Amino acid sequence: MAILEGKIHLESFVKLPDDAIATQLLQIKDIGKWTVEIFLLFCLQRLDILTANDLAIQVAYQKLKNLSIRPTAKELIALVAPLTPYRGVVAHLLWHYYRYLHSYSASRSNPNQGNF
Repeated sequence: MAILEGKIHLESFVKLPDDAIATQLLQIKDIGKWTVEIFLLFCLQRLDILTANDLAIQVAYQKLKNLSIRPTAKELIALVAPLTPYRGVVAHLLWHYYRYLHSYSASRSNPNQGNF
């Protein structure tokens, strides 16, 4: 609706910094921080976006680093800070690792999976 009403102009987002885009999008009902981060990461292909509140990202990092507890969003941001400006790449890799972990555990619990 915001697009149709002319409140936001997606074409202008390409030239805007992340925080300016977030400010505009967060004014729209039902759009939150995670949605904004996903939009920036996937639609605008911004390289330095880490969706630190994403459960899959947190779990994958915990497993990858063999941590006893899952890091909070704040802890995760601090842990990957040295990887700035490529935290979006980290997010992509962690999602793939999470998917691998779950597909691997699923195939181990069902050894006949995939067999004909």
